[in-house]
Amino acid sequence: MKKYTIEELMKNTSFDSVIISDDGKDIIYSSDKDGYQNAYTLNLSTGEEKQLTNLKETVMVNAILPGKADSFLFSMDQGGNELTHIYMRNDDGSIKDLTPQENSKMNFYRMDENGEGFLYYSNQRNKRFFDIRHFNFKNDEDILVFENNEYDNAVVSHDLRYTAVSKSNNDNDKDVFLIDNRNGEIKNLIDKNGKEIASFISGFSKDSKKIYIQSDKDGEFLDLMEYDIEKDSLNKIYSTNWDVGFVYSIPSAFETADRKHLIFYVNENASMMLKVMNLTDKKILNFNSKLPSVSYYTNISISKNSGKIAFITSDSASPTNICILDIEEDRFEIVTNSLNPSIDKKDLVSCEKISYTAIDGNKIPALLYKPHECDGEKIPALVYVHGGPGGQSVDEYNAQFQYILNNKVAVLAVNNRGSSGYGKSFYKGAYHMHGEADLQDCVDAVEYLKSLDYVNPEKTGIIGASYGGYMVLAALAFKPETFKFGIDVFGVSNWLRTLSEIPPWWGNAREVLFDKIGNPETEPEYLRKISPLFHADKITKPLMVLQGSNDPRVLKIESDEIVQKVSEKGITVEYVVFEDEGHGFRKVKNQIAANKKIVEFINNHL
Repeated sequence: MKKYTIEELMKNTSFDSVIISDDGKDIIYSSDKDGYQNAYTLNLSTGEEKQLTNLKETVMVNAILPGKADSFLFSMDQGGNELTHIYMRNDDGSIKDLTPQENSKMNFYRMDENGEGFLYYSNQRNKRFFDIRHFNFKNDEDILVFENNEYDNAVVSHDLRYTAVSKSNNDNDKDVFLIDNRNGEIKNLIDKNGKEIASFISGFSKDSKKIYIQSDKDGEFLDLMEYDIEKDSLNKIYSTNWDVGFVYSIPSAFETADRKHLIFYVNENASMMLKVMNLTDKKILNFNSKLPSVSYYTNISISKNSGKIAFITSDSASPTNICILDIEEDRFEIVTNSLNPSIDKKDLVSCEKISYTAIDGNKIPALLYKPHECDGEKIPALVYVHGGPGGQSVDEYNAQFQYILNNKVAVLAVNNRGSSGYGKSFYKGAYHMHGEADLQDCVDAVEYLKSLDYVNPEKTGIIGASYGGYMVLAALAFKPETFKFGIDVFGVSNWLRTLSEIPPWWGNAREVLFDKIGNPETEPEYLRKISPLFHADKITKPLMVLQGSNDPRVLKIESDEIVQKVSEKGITVEYVVFEDEGHGFRKVKNQIAANKKIVEFINNHL
């Protein structure tokens, strides 16, 4: 097996968003080919590619403007501050901020059917909640469509008569309502019969007569429901023993332009699988023989007039690529080739989906990555903890993992209790026990690793980002003898501060997290108990901390203080700060620098 540098592994092109034109002839997408996420266009017939933006920020394409060759809408924040605005790139290359309101966050929603304008979400009026507004290209008129003062999410019908909204009572109990915009009448769409039920709005049908909802009202998993407005009836149209259409909280069920198909995802054991349903008979179309043998589909875009669907795919051993599925011609094509030609695909490692038994008998799902050519020797291992709380490690490409694996270190990505994707009971398993029940699952992961004949039980570390970074700090503070070191990537050290400083645009999520983790106003002592900062004196193992200066979720002071506390004890601490990043490192140069530092740290301490 060849030894690769992180530069080689990061030279794979990454795609983050894709839009297909109405006629299905072109796509516009965001790619980090030049080191930043910029916009490119590709002619699907000729294969001609052209770069459309040359910016130093992260460009996420939103929509192609009708009748224009290279004019499109995109979203972008500044330095990772998450205050995204919506911009127009004109055919002449000029760029205009269409939503210039300062200190506000704007999220693109959808284009008008006639292409005259677009709907978007904005918290310019109320920083806690997102209104729906409409921007008109002809006169730059920007008007309020739906005023939101209490709901988590809102979607409006295509005829603008109805607004469907969702509201969280807690993280396990979410209501969905239908508002008639003519008279203000509100109807609860899910009869819960006193139970805690989580329901989510995906969107309206193109004729504005039906609403698609994901709900776990009938069992452990999210089923796909169709609500008929005229008949006032709710029917289950797809159900399996996995969650339907819930991918990182992004509504992901869409109807194609011809109104005959519904596109959605199913989270099948950490693999996001694409499904196409014929709405006439509610049957799933069989594209299995045509779709690639990958495990992750995301960023669906549907051509308005051609029956083509564009989406991004990957799996643990395949970098992201853009694919086109033509429903009318029953044809599938991969239109990009992102793998660095200097990399032999056989050297990349696929994950194995396993489960191990926790100390209390619960089965904990995980993704196991075993380096090539390690049989007959004992190698180090890392326990990786995903973000959240409530996230999930899934079968998708991770350049950081491949670099670690290429340096002969095994990785076990745990989906500890409290993770999504494994039913609502498992999701509730760490409720108000974060840093306790989920931490024990990470400790038990080490016992599983010890059972593998190729792992050295004396050389096990822990790594994680965001909430996973908190778990790293918690492991070192509360289970100090379990791991040989920890790598915390912008993790929470002080829940009292983080929960009090939640960005205003999170709206109801603030109270949801209070209920889920702890309330800083009424439970300060409990939050001190589970906050590593107040127990830093117990940390005895080497620690690495990585942080973005502009992070609005986990403030830099969270990392500053834990680094200072641990350093004062004389414990080895390495601190890496990126001045131009936020919650997540988006720029390739920073990803390379971070991963170099991480592997150097691992090698030094194992």
